[in-house]
Amino acid sequence: MKFSNALFDKIVRAGDPSRKSRLHTLRGDRAPLSSLADLPRCLGHTLSLKLFGHRPTLPWIPYPAIRFLHRQLNRNWHVLEIGSGMSTLWLASHCARVESIEADQRWVDLLQVEIDRRRVTNAHVAFRWVATEMCDFSQWPDASFDLALVDGGPRAACFTSALPKVRPGGFIYVDNTDIENTSGDAGERLLAHAREHRCRTWTFRSFVPCNLFVNEGMLLQKNS
Repeated sequence: MKFSNALFDKIVRAGDPSRKSRLHTLRGDRAPLSSLADLPRCLGHTLSLKLFGHRPTLPWIPYPAIRFLHRQLNRNWHVLEIGSGMSTLWLASHCARVESIEADQRWVDLLQVEIDRRRVTNAHVAFRWVATEMCDFSQWPDASFDLALVDGGPRAACFTSALPKVRPGGFIYVDNTDIENTSGDAGERLLAHAREHRCRTWTFRSFVPCNLFVNEGMLLQKNS
């Protein structure tokens, strides 16, 4: 069955008054119609969380971004994560090491319980709630990470600080680039760096696990 744009918007009505529909980002950009394919999975994850309190072991980023990163991840990779969660466990199951920074002590404690329960030995979660601390990565050598996933903290500053810490050919992902009060100008910084250094970029707009509306995230690959 083919959906017209008008019919599609009637089926997926807006749940947030700042959105034109659930298929639009908060900035007003529309997700591709292919994002409808992610809706059943999103609905299942949302109901599972609301009815049973079950959180899927996935990053809460657009499903296409999850699929793309899954294809790139390597067992030898070291990952820097700003904003921990079930994504930390997902990354740890695919990579050699995850260094995660989180601003919510309660969530750090809950996640540590789950890390211990699952006997995860390659993920470390640090509590840092001050913005200047969350974007300070000076403790790690330059080019020591294969991926930086920015889903928390002062995202624009975190993106800038993460650039030298990711190896040539590595990736930096910034989530919620459509939400100005969350990401600031992180998306603009990412695109400006890509233009200046001729880096590849991807923009993902689709549903997110446990969120029945479209979000946006952006990915940059550093030049080799």
